Amino acid sequence: MSACALIVEDDLELAQAIRGQLEELGLIVQHTADGLEAVRLALSSDFRLVILDLALPGMHGIEVCKNIREKLSVPIIVLSANFEQAEKILSLELGADYFIAKPVSGRELKARVKAILNWNKPAAGIPPVIDCEHLQIDIQRRTVSCAGEPRKLSATEFDILLFLALHPNQAFSREQICSAVLGYDAASTYGSLTVLLNRIRAKIEPDPASPRFIRTVRGVGYCFASTTQDQDEE
Repeated sequence: MSACALIVEDDLELAQAIRGQLEELGLIVQHTADGLEAVRLALSSDFRLVILDLALPGMHGIEVCKNIREKLSVPIIVLSANFEQAEKILSLELGADYFIAKPVSGRELKARVKAILNWNKPAAGIPPVIDCEHLQIDIQRRTVSCAGEPRKLSATEFDILLFLALHPNQAFSREQICSAVLGYDAASTYGSLTVLLNRIRAKIEPDPASPRFIRTVRGVGYCFASTTQDQDEE
């Protein structure tokens, strides 16, 4: 069965262009121009992806994002003509996975959608579950628990955590993490990575101010620590 995507965009010409790009990737596409309707559709259907404009009638896109994320872990790509850093960070903090500025680059959009569609493909040699002290990452179910208690991560948060956990004690730069997780080398995402890593730490670390798992490696970037050890400060 083909994966389904929801486009939430009141610019009908842009929505039609995005629909064409997604259909080229084999997705079945549903569209709405209304924020309230977007929440209803997202919560009542099984979408693999939501592409969400912010300036919407009915409900602002940030509120749509917040309402969807409270219930679902579906990947959300936010589109906006207003590329203010504050708006970008707020979108990410409320659960968006990616932020793309308008005018939308078809190349960037396709690359990120392809990365999302590849998330659930099995890879040879990867264990179904990663256990590290109280942290458990179920790769097949895409779930995370700490001391048996489930932790709700967004799709991109999970993918960043998984990428690092699959390479324990190996330091990666911001560029390497963005390229590996997003499937697209975009320097504009580096600041957003800090927001996403802070969100992950808040959800999985016993003390986010002194991380046990996601460590900062001074002058390099970040690593997943499989054993307790001294860490560099940011």
